[in-house]
Amino acid sequence: MNAITIVCYTEPIPAEVTAEIVALAAECKIEEAYDAGCDLVYTWVENKKIVAVIAFKRVLFSDGRTIPRWEHVFYHKSVKTTKKALLFLLSVEQQVYEYGFKQVMAYVESTRKYMLDYALKFGFREYATSGNGSFLVKDLTNNKRT
Repeated sequence: MNAITIVCYTEPIPAEVTAEIVALAAECKIEEAYDAGCDLVYTWVENKKIVAVIAFKRVLFSDGRTIPRWEHVFYHKSVKTTKKALLFLLSVEQQVYEYGFKQVMAYVESTRKYMLDYALKFGFREYATSGNGSFLVKDLTNNKRT
């Protein structure tokens, strides 16, 4: 499998990068507005253009733990169904682990069952629900990422 170029951004994320991400989000027709408040953003770059984004918000809990929460995952249609798309996802997970995080979290609205099914298939587990959706967590320490 060919290597891919992944660029990680933390706060502050350059305005020109955010603008390119917002443009890609519009082109990909993601179901919500891109949240520019994401503070841990990974991009996959090909030919000097962003073709995929995984964006997190780091959430501080009352016990002092900080855990990244998935906010966005989207791909340009030209790469969405390629093996490299899975490599990007797994590589970002590995980088988040190497960054020092042991878990990642997600919240999936109940209207997006397909996203919940995908998250569960990818190793997340549901730890709580609300009337509007599911709270998910994935333990990164138990995963083989090679």
